[in-house]
Amino acid sequence: RSVVILDLLKSREERWADYSATARNCIRRESQLTVNENPDIDAFIDMYALTMDRNRASGFYYFSRGYYDQLLSLPNVHLFSIKGASAPLSMAWFMMSPDIAHYHLSANTPESLKRNVNYVLLDRAFESAKERGCQWFLLGGGRTNSPEDPLFRFKRKFSSETRTFYIGSLVLVPDVYTRYNKIWTQKTGQFP
Repeated sequence: RSVVILDLLKSREERWADYSATARNCIRRESQLTVNENPDIDAFIDMYALTMDRNRASGFYYFSRGYYDQLLSLPNVHLFSIKGASAPLSMAWFMMSPDIAHYHLSANTPESLKRNVNYVLLDRAFESAKERGCQWFLLGGGRTNSPEDPLFRFKRKFSSETRTFYIGSLVLVPDVYTRYNKIWTQKTGQFP
């Protein structure tokens, strides 16, 4: 699958020039917003569930509270949020290794969608990753393999650079692997 990457070795001005006009305008319009690290997992869980419901996501994209607790306990994993008048407008998880930052999960409110605040959240995350020494930012791909996928197109507004992302596997116990694939298919109606 194609994924969008951003070169953090470029200056802010060089990166800004690569942004689409839409991204630059949204960031300028909401420049007064503050992005902070926010360990409020409960706020994220509530917002994320509403986001997934709104997107009619499959059960695969819903995670347990324990998953988020484990994420927050990891070094170099950060939960950022944009604060609205009384509650977060948008929140996202980022993983930042010494060289590469990764955009993991995000959630937003209907107000944040109207105001396009995710542009600001990502722009500030890029700066944070660069300050931490990251050289690349992996934004990821879309929900499908299509180049017209809306999520993929959103990410492309920050960078035209893409790479092909592969997932490999080595099946050590074929009969157990086959059995779990059948269970997955029966429960989800999707082939893994």
